[in-house]
Amino acid sequence: MFTTNFYKRQLKNQISLKSISKSSWAIVDQALFAGSNFIVNIILARWMSQTEYGAFSLAFSIFLLLGIIQSSFWTEPLLIFGSNLFQKRLINYYSILKSLQWKFTLTISLLLITFGIYLNKIDEKELSYAIWGTSIASPFILHMWITRRYCYLIMKPRIAAYGGLTYMLLFVPSAILVGKVFKLNIITAFLLMGVASYLSALAINTKLPLNNKTSKKLFILPFIYRNHWKYGSWSFLAGIFYWVFGNINYILLPYYESLEVVASYKALTNLILPIININVAITGLLIPIFSRAKSDNLLKEKLKTITKLLATSSIIYWIFLILFGDIILKWLYNETYLELTFLLVILGISPICSAITNIYISVLRTFEKSKTITTVYLFGSLLTLGLGVLLIPYYGLVGAIVSFVFTNLVLMLSFYIKVSKLLNRPLEMIK
Repeated sequence: MFTTNFYKRQLKNQISLKSISKSSWAIVDQALFAGSNFIVNIILARWMSQTEYGAFSLAFSIFLLLGIIQSSFWTEPLLIFGSNLFQKRLINYYSILKSLQWKFTLTISLLLITFGIYLNKIDEKELSYAIWGTSIASPFILHMWITRRYCYLIMKPRIAAYGGLTYMLLFVPSAILVGKVFKLNIITAFLLMGVASYLSALAINTKLPLNNKTSKKLFILPFIYRNHWKYGSWSFLAGIFYWVFGNINYILLPYYESLEVVASYKALTNLILPIININVAITGLLIPIFSRAKSDNLLKEKLKTITKLLATSSIIYWIFLILFGDIILKWLYNETYLELTFLLVILGISPICSAITNIYISVLRTFEKSKTITTVYLFGSLLTLGLGVLLIPYYGLVGAIVSFVFTNLVLMLSFYIKVSKLLNRPLEMIK
């Protein structure tokens, strides 16, 4: 009896250690990619003109919209159906999805090239270059993204982290080298991003078991289309609302102001990305934690503890920005954006709100309340759009930041109310 219990405990500990190890590799993977993009964004903001950097930021927000399409109809269904419905033919299923994605992204690239030609003809030179750069890089970046997600599906996040390291070692030094020797402009920045992404995906593939001996005829494409569309349509809707909430200011600012103001907005938001990426990586691990806590009647306690932790760290980061914001801006961007230091006091509130919001979303996902999340983000997207239209024409950059932060506050409170009702009592948000 004692021996049996001992081995059960040992097995449980081994499983726990494996879970911790895989979670750690997932965080490392996210950190490597987020860190690479953060560093290169700083380099671009330093070396490009404000007009160029504004165009780059606008084009990248458009690319993120393509990322939502991919996530909704490719990567999320891959993670779900690949672990059950198509598990016995996983490699075959994955290869079909990659083939379909290449066809989709290349078609989108042709459309973006056409749109870039139109922008060039109406004398929007920088923006046309940015759109062309997006058209070149997006197929390769999205290819890398689905390759990384496949690593998570087969429970090999270490391989994804290996790809992240490859991406960083290729992208960051090459961007610095091109900037020093030649000129790092919009086209070359996107080109380097695309090359680094493709080579990173190749590096991942060398570590994956992808020998495919199963005929693709075993799959009926309409069956795949039907399942992916059924899942992806709701996910895409939620993703669109989230994209509007996070990116609509990149569309409104050049319409009412200029690309230079877009550059200022992006330069400021770069400073809150480190804490946001850390919080996103942590909250991405919360669903299994909350699921276990729910079954043990410990969900409220876990929720309170994690909320304290992430809210406190975000508040400390906010105070750090208030105290040293001018030094950080000067160090990162020289004198270019130094006059905008005062806006960090307002902008620094948003990571606090988003951290708490992501925790509450994890609770709702634990209870499979995807419709609730979609509804709240619909409200948030309409709110940020309405505030942007009202404030940006009169207050420019300040109006954009106020609308973004205020919407973050409202979303946090909205999710708080939803979770409070779900758990049948008011939650203490910070205490």
